[in-house]
Amino acid sequence: MALFSKYKHFLLVILLGLFASWPLLHIGLIPTHDGEYHLIRFFEFDKMLRAGYLYPRWAPDLDFSYGLPLFTFVYPLPNYVASLLHLFGASFLDSVKLVMVVSTLFGGLFFYLWTEKFWGRLGALVSTTLYLFAPYRFVDIYVRGSVGEVMALGVFPGFLWTYTQYITSKKPVYVVASAIFLALTIFSHNILGLMFFVFTIFYMTLLIITSQQKKSLTVSSLFILLFSLGLSAIFWLPALFETQFVRGLQVYNIAQNFPDLSQLLLPSWGSGFFDSNGGDAMSTQIGLANIFVIIISCIVLAKLWRKKQEKKPFLIFSLLCLAVLVFFMLPISLFFWQTIPLIHYFQFPWRLLSLVILLCSFLAGSVMLLKPSKPLAIILIAIAILTTYSYTQPAYYMVRTDSYYTLRSNFIDGTNSPGNIFDTIWNTTKSARSKERFPVQNGLYVTDLHFLSPVNFSARTNTLANIQQSVALSFFPGWQVTVDGKVITVFPSKNGQLSFLLPKGNHTVHIFLVQTFLEEIAQYVSLLTALILILFLLRKRQK
Repeated sequence: MALFSKYKHFLLVILLGLFASWPLLHIGLIPTHDGEYHLIRFFEFDKMLRAGYLYPRWAPDLDFSYGLPLFTFVYPLPNYVASLLHLFGASFLDSVKLVMVVSTLFGGLFFYLWTEKFWGRLGALVSTTLYLFAPYRFVDIYVRGSVGEVMALGVFPGFLWTYTQYITSKKPVYVVASAIFLALTIFSHNILGLMFFVFTIFYMTLLIITSQQKKSLTVSSLFILLFSLGLSAIFWLPALFETQFVRGLQVYNIAQNFPDLSQLLLPSWGSGFFDSNGGDAMSTQIGLANIFVIIISCIVLAKLWRKKQEKKPFLIFSLLCLAVLVFFMLPISLFFWQTIPLIHYFQFPWRLLSLVILLCSFLAGSVMLLKPSKPLAIILIAIAILTTYSYTQPAYYMVRTDSYYTLRSNFIDGTNSPGNIFDTIWNTTKSARSKERFPVQNGLYVTDLHFLSPVNFSARTNTLANIQQSVALSFFPGWQVTVDGKVITVFPSKNGQLSFLLPKGNHTVHIFLVQTFLEEIAQYVSLLTALILILFLLRKRQK
């Protein structure tokens, strides 16, 4: 009984997390905006992992089997988790759902640990309930099917807890853990990774200002920021600088993605895409429970205004951040979206609701500073669950198998992204699958075609004259070709295929994908950062 009493709140958090994500455990896939895209990505990523590529970048079956560097630009952590689940027998279809279930439970537990440091056990339970039942989190899961955003929302509370734990304990292990969790947030979703990274700087500043050891904490915080960037460099460096080789990553029209104030304040629900005119548009509501939380927090702050209370700076910080976020979600902020560097990478102003979730849920625990706190806490938990649980009920489930997606041209022939983004800039006319990877042309004869992996194969060739040979692969700087062991120059054909000059006679041709120079540099940066963190931790343990 003593053990149960000690861990009962963790058990309650797990039960609440399962309750919030229970519909995901039903047979079949929920129809969402992005869910089917992720299934194909999991399939392609896993194929490359099984072929021996520890950090896959190429999706070999997409774009009419010409392939494309999809995973250079798409966040990798959900794909790794899905491959692990698939290794233990889960289908890719089920992995789409299980990744979101795992993220929900993971995020709930760490959100509880984080907020317990401020509000105690019951206050943390209130905060965690509002986090788990936040309307926009349900939009991400049950409408958008945005696996990466759900995972980022699950991983980032791990950073918030470890960093806060470091501030109070000063243990070096939490410095390393904070850097790892912040890097994992970037690996989870590049856009939310950037958003949460900016928020992290402000959160660190707040904790440093309220601490008595400002100098040492500033150094440690810079260490965490730099090493999180170093660990995740293998992803974000190529994703940022190799966009010059793909098309379709242009910025979305910010002006068309502002919700109005009524859409933020009034409850709504729809399965469509965002529409400022409403209709069946997806919800951009802050949530009734969260609106109550903001009111409660203002009351608490008013009570504490003349008192010296250690939690007062955190209330002021959170409320100010919320005011700024609401401003930036409204059309009146358009000038700043067009002016502030990098902010346009967030794509949609309503995406800032991801931060609203964290801040409102954190503030919910402040109900413990009012009297009677326990009844108010129970009422707030009830409001959060009762006003949102209906959002988790899908209209229907698509009971299908993986092969329904992986063998159908309408799912596998494109680039696996809306508007066929990520297509290489050299591609012009790919409208059908090539019957052969090494097309025979101009009197060329090919024998002994041997595949070592989806992106590594060789062949014996014979031709009566010098020819320009094209291969059924999308040109990209990472491709290399050797003829009789000698590296030769490659270039794109008129329609964007990998091409090279093949001399007449008998030759052994080897075609394979390697890392670009930038990808190799990024890999070494991440490996070196990981090594330094390990050495740092070992040294601190010896001391």
